Amino acid sequence: MLAAGLGVLVLALFPGDSPAMSVAYTVSVALSSLFLLLAVRQVPAPRRRPWNWLLVSVGLCVAGEVLVLVMTLRGTNRWPSPADILFVLSYLALAWGVIGLHRQDNSRRASAARLDAGIVATGVGVLCLVHFVLPVVADSAQPVATRLAGAVYPLIDVLLLFIVVRTLLGARRLGPALAWVVASLTATLSADAGQIAEQGAGGRDGSGWMDVVWAASYLFLGLAAASAQRPEKAGAATEGQTAELSLPRLAILALAAGLPSGVLTVRALNGRYDDSVLLGLGSIVLLAMVVGRVRDLLRQLRRQSEQLARMARTDPLTEIANRRSWDFDLDRAMEHSRQSGRLLVALLDLDHFKEFNDARGHQAGDDLLKEAARAWSLQLGPHSRIARWGGEEFAVLITCADLDAGQATLERLRELVPFGQTASVGAAVWDGREDATSLLHRADDALYEAKRAGRDRLVLAGTHSSAGAE
Repeated sequence: MLAAGLGVLVLALFPGDSPAMSVAYTVSVALSSLFLLLAVRQVPAPRRRPWNWLLVSVGLCVAGEVLVLVMTLRGTNRWPSPADILFVLSYLALAWGVIGLHRQDNSRRASAARLDAGIVATGVGVLCLVHFVLPVVADSAQPVATRLAGAVYPLIDVLLLFIVVRTLLGARRLGPALAWVVASLTATLSADAGQIAEQGAGGRDGSGWMDVVWAASYLFLGLAAASAQRPEKAGAATEGQTAELSLPRLAILALAAGLPSGVLTVRALNGRYDDSVLLGLGSIVLLAMVVGRVRDLLRQLRRQSEQLARMARTDPLTEIANRRSWDFDLDRAMEHSRQSGRLLVALLDLDHFKEFNDARGHQAGDDLLKEAARAWSLQLGPHSRIARWGGEEFAVLITCADLDAGQATLERLRELVPFGQTASVGAAVWDGREDATSLLHRADDALYEAKRAGRDRLVLAGTHSSAGAE
């Protein structure tokens, strides 16, 4: 790796197009390929196949660079040359290898990432097609090989752009290995774009910096393989994150989709006014309207998702937490109570609820449940939670400094039952070791003991604390 890095550094410090620098460039690429070979051999065998394709890609590049060097030293170098066949095959092997890395990632975001990457690549690809590919193909003064090479390279770069965007958007976690792969592809794209631009301008004055960037891209692949020798932890992306279309991401997609129309409009305005201006402006306006509509749908979808999330955590009748939320809150409270104080868990059951419901009607029964939940919620502090346990039963957890304070809170709850009704309370203090199931079982036993003792009373698990009359 050090030798390959020094080779890139030499190219950066002494750029140029002399035969000596051509030799230095070829040696730098060869050293990077050797570094990649040694690194790939250390990648675990089950995950090595995509890296072998990257190794094939660099090997083809080395063969092409050696062929170019030989032709340069002989004074027979030309463009295109047989080396370009090797370079094109190298790009295809590189693309196939990175696609293999995507499959190893096994991300559920793949479909959305491919579509988004396709939008970006299509927007740029249309410009490449119009400005670089079609003019070259239509130039009958150039040999067929020249026209073919001039058309193939921009299209391959569009493919690499697609893969870069797909990697950035689709990976569960952009670990070191994928990050170095993206850096390598980005360097290759940058140098290729510079070469295409210079060829379009009829010159090659800046080829020195391109050699530095190309050489760095090979070194980055070696660093990627070295980073892949240890398995990376899977990302913690949630289901909601797998295909989330955020506003910045939507803006990037809109910019890419509107790029051809924008360039068409600018060119038409700089030339003569014709229908192209109206077509370009109309396309941009329509795209902006579609983006606005999508943004509105995203906002509506987000609001609905938040509402569904609240419904999943909330009892629809009493509008307090449901049993699912209670389980989560209890686990979290048990974790925190070791530092914050005692944890008291209680089950509250409305006495003779069935008789009340039968005598006054189901609506009155619902009103009793709602009013009891509201009155009890108002009595609980920020470190306490209440949830509907099921039917006419409620669960309460209280984090308190001492047991007396917790019992006093439960007594207030018992005395606040609306409509002249009563409630039985069974409570248990967490000992700091038992699991949630055992703790709730003890509270449930205390509740049944309170009912057997005559109802309208609080019983603490392990004691008999009677309060109130039957």
